[in-house]
Amino acid sequence: MLRQERSLLIWRIIVTLCFIATLLFIFYNSSEIAYISGGKSLVATKWINGVFEKLNISLVLTEHFVRKLAHFLEYTLLGFLMFVMLAVYVKRYISHLSVPLFFGLLTPVLDESFQTLVKGRTGQVTDVLLDFSGVFAGVLGGLFVMLMIHIFRRKPNRRRRVNYY
Repeated sequence: MLRQERSLLIWRIIVTLCFIATLLFIFYNSSEIAYISGGKSLVATKWINGVFEKLNISLVLTEHFVRKLAHFLEYTLLGFLMFVMLAVYVKRYISHLSVPLFFGLLTPVLDESFQTLVKGRTGQVTDVLLDFSGVFAGVLGGLFVMLMIHIFRRKPNRRRRVNYY
């Protein structure tokens, strides 16, 4: 029993630190002034389009699309981590799904509000919706992972078990 408790404690620490690091990453990116943030998006767009070109994929992404995709993906990670945190801290995590969804909406609202204080940046309701969509996707992804874990951990029914030796 002690080993399980120690393992759970380690998981709690790891997931919590990853969650905090993701939050800091999101708010750090929001604190950058417009031309620095836009420059990073432009570099990422050129790199992605270069990869597509080398792979002979005839797809060219715009800087705007890459920036919005980055918003969605970082919030998807945040939603996934919030779900995993819930799962390692609470036994009946399904009945508490409103917690990561609430904080998953509060975070982009605060993030976009914070951006209004940064030179050259604005807060947009559409970004809040996009970010929350990412959180929702992350929570759904967490639910799917937990479902798979429960399915593969389920012990086989002893009556149906056949011994071949």
